[in-house]
Amino acid sequence: VSTQSTGKKKMPTLKVYVNVSVDHEAENKFLHDASQAFAKAIGKPEKWVLIKLNTGEKIYFAGSNAPAALCELESIGHLGKSENPALSKAIAEVLNQHFKISPERVYINFTDKQGHEWGWNSTTF
Repeated sequence: VSTQSTGKKKMPTLKVYVNVSVDHEAENKFLHDASQAFAKAIGKPEKWVLIKLNTGEKIYFAGSNAPAALCELESIGHLGKSENPALSKAIAEVLNQHFKISPERVYINFTDKQGHEWGWNSTTF
C-alpha cells in the first residue's frame, strides 16, 4: 500500500507522556476518547489512528511538577501551519478532560512524515 496508489495519506500517531497516575480503566477511557478526538481533528479515519499513553512519567515543567504533558504527534500529511492549532486544541482539551492538565502545561511536537518513513503491513506507505 502506498500513498500514491490509494490517494490517501495515513498513519497519524500520538504519543502522550503525562506525570499523572491513573487506574487502568481511566487509561482506557482516555485512549478511547483521545482516538476519536484525534481522528476527527486530523481528518483521518480512526482505523489509522494510534495512541500511545505513558502515565506516571517524571515531568518537571515551568519550575513545577504540577500535572503536565508532553505529546509527540506524527502523521503522513495533514500537519502544518494551518492544521496544527486545531490539533493542539483538541489534544489539550482531551488531556484537560481526563487528567485535569491545564493547556498551558502541555507541549506538543508535530512531525510531518513521508510515506517511505513509515512501515506497515510488511511494506511502507
